[in-house]
Amino acid sequence: MPSLSRVSTADVAVIGCGYLGQRVAGLLSEQGASVVAVTRSPQRAERFARRGWQTLVGDLGTAVLPRRLTVGSLLFSLGHDRRDDRPVCQVWSHACENVLRSVATLSGPMVYVSTTGVYGPSPSASVIDEDSAPAPRRAAAKAHLQMERRWAESAWSEQCHVLRMGGLYSADRLPQLAKLRAGQSLTVAPDHWLNLIHGDDAARIVVAALTQWKGAGMTVVTDGRPVTRGDFYRHAARCLGLEPPTFDGNRSDRSSRSAGARIIRSRHFETRIRPLLRYPDYRSGLEAALGAPR
Repeated sequence: MPSLSRVSTADVAVIGCGYLGQRVAGLLSEQGASVVAVTRSPQRAERFARRGWQTLVGDLGTAVLPRRLTVGSLLFSLGHDRRDDRPVCQVWSHACENVLRSVATLSGPMVYVSTTGVYGPSPSASVIDEDSAPAPRRAAAKAHLQMERRWAESAWSEQCHVLRMGGLYSADRLPQLAKLRAGQSLTVAPDHWLNLIHGDDAARIVVAALTQWKGAGMTVVTDGRPVTRGDFYRHAARCLGLEPPTFDGNRSDRSSRSAGARIIRSRHFETRIRPLLRYPDYRSGLEAALGAPR
């Protein structure tokens, strides 16, 4: 255990400064909050330090942090290092224990970023929300559900808010974009459904959960407007002035994914989600990322 004399104090700790964590840390910093960013990468730590954030380099999947933390709120948004051949649930479970051991004081909310993937497939038209029973099929979704339960049993159970995130996208996160630009067939099933949230909107919602929401709970986070993969990429092509894409996605897995009109939408959508949406549907999000249709 690190010496108690070595303590980092901040308004917010961001555990895992990847795609979403960096956005959240940036917004909090802009609002005047002091941020301590925890990352496995020394190179990222240097970049974060230049932005004025405190930084700690450490692999929580294997060890406690080099300093204890005294923080007001905490975001756990740790990704999986694909170079680590351990099961993801094992890595995250160790990280959970090491975070609990590394934090001396947490006075406010703890937010865990999960995924709508915990609901698994929906074989028929349905509306899914916080009351729907999870039934994950994929290993990562199963790991997220186990972690939700682990945090609910932890010493922070009364402070923990779970955010089940829909698919994150933005200008720097558009799978298949290179193929789309090159005119190649896209390896997606065009009739499969997406429940999305723009990365910038997701970050604003995380900030609200860290700074405004009270008590434990769970919130589904999507823009509330599902779209098929085909429509998503056809609109992306229009934004880029390209011909409509062709698809060669493997359709043999329809039984393992939703082939129905599955809508994932929070019961708190009107009060918590909608007021923070800058991009209320995929069209506006893609147009912000790629430009208006040509």
